[in-house]
Amino acid sequence: MLRLRSRLVCVLAALPLLAITPGATALIAPITDEELTQTSDRIVLGTVADVSSDWTLNQDFIWTTVTISVEQNVKGTGPDPVTVKVMGGSVGGIILEAEEAPRFEPEQRVVVFLMPYEGSDYYVRALIHGKFTIVDGVVQETGETEADFLDRITSYLY
Repeated sequence: MLRLRSRLVCVLAALPLLAITPGATALIAPITDEELTQTSDRIVLGTVADVSSDWTLNQDFIWTTVTISVEQNVKGTGPDPVTVKVMGGSVGGIILEAEEAPRFEPEQRVVVFLMPYEGSDYYVRALIHGKFTIVDGVVQETGETEADFLDRITSYLY
């Protein structure tokens, strides 16, 4: 397997996405959950239904498409399931890793903070900082229960 892991390649390939992401940089600055909540267009609690990667049209970059079945719209509304585009992925034995990109696995329960991308697709706000994984009712990144995390996030909406 060929593994591409160049920060420069990932940063250069991500520039178009970063250009449409207000406040984003190649190395993501810390963001509070309150800022994340207030600056995201949509926040979704759901389960990852599918993860698939493919080359861009000119085959110079790999994007992963993540399909999430929506259990709850915490903020905003939109299609169900929701389609999220993520930098990097694996196609035909070639792996492109974007270090700051969130990773998704089928059947994973997640809370994702989203921004519109193209058409009805979204991208994860603040990249890795905008995805939270729930296992057995506990948010892995914070140690909070799912209910406490969602209560805290919704308190930032008012």
